[in-house]
Amino acid sequence: MEIFNFFGSLLGYLLWFFYKIINNYGVAIILFTIATKLLIFPFSVKQQKSMAATSKLAAKQKELQKKYG
Repeated sequence: MEIFNFFGSLLGYLLWFFYKIINNYGVAIILFTIATKLLIFPFSVKQQKSMAATSKLAAKQKELQKKYG
C-alpha cells in the first residue's frame, strides 16, 4: 500500500504544479494527462515490441507443432 501512496502523492504534486503555473484546473488536467502519457510512452512501445516478438514465436511454434506434432 505504501507504493500507492507514493505514486498518488507524486501525481498529486504534478497536478498541483501545473495548476500553480497555469492557474486553471481544466488546462492543468490536460497538461497533467499529456505529461503522464509521455512518461508512460516508452513502456508502451516496449510492450508492443514484446507482443510482436511473442506473436512471431507463436506462429513459429504452431508451424513446428504441425510438422512434428
